[in-house]
Amino acid sequence: MTNADDSIKTSSSSSGGIGAAHQDLTGTLGDFVLVKKIGAGAMGDVYLGKHRTTGELAAIKLITDRLAHDENFIKRFKREIDVLLGLNHPNIARAVGYGVDQDRSFLALEYIEGPNLSDELRQRGALFEQDVLTIAIHVARGLAHAYNEAGLVHRDIKPMNILVKQQRSGKRTGLFMEEGDKAKIIDFGLAKPTDAEDQS
Repeated sequence: MTNADDSIKTSSSSSGGIGAAHQDLTGTLGDFVLVKKIGAGAMGDVYLGKHRTTGELAAIKLITDRLAHDENFIKRFKREIDVLLGLNHPNIARAVGYGVDQDRSFLALEYIEGPNLSDELRQRGALFEQDVLTIAIHVARGLAHAYNEAGLVHRDIKPMNILVKQQRSGKRTGLFMEEGDKAKIIDFGLAKPTDAEDQS
């Protein structure tokens, strides 16, 4: 937990608190300094953060006020945290921290320098066969690890939930996946153990 004077704030008002949805936040969150917002969705915002001690960059998922007291959602969010803390694989985004700040839960993941597959498909259209095979192999390896090591089925594999960590930044006109690039699976919020009664 952070001290009161170190906690997160909205950038638009020093007295408005953190109640307004989708306002940019500044300050610290747990062990992380918030750098900038890098994404937003119905469940919350994603910030680029920097660990105050190690300097490691992280993508921090901060849930909205609306969902902060939703019992079912918090249960799912905690399940995602538990899942990621137990997994360590090059094709799964690694959890680097978690916590609660002013009643808002957050999860910090390794920061992946590169696009998600959904955005890339929208911009490029169909990928080369070699790219498709490489991504499929990487995703299959990550899913196999989650199943073999933790008995988990992801249940929500889609382009939006696949990020590509790129060794080289910049526009690519040929193959999308270059040597050293890695596809990484994110969002284990719907994952369930294989022995669960309901696998729907």
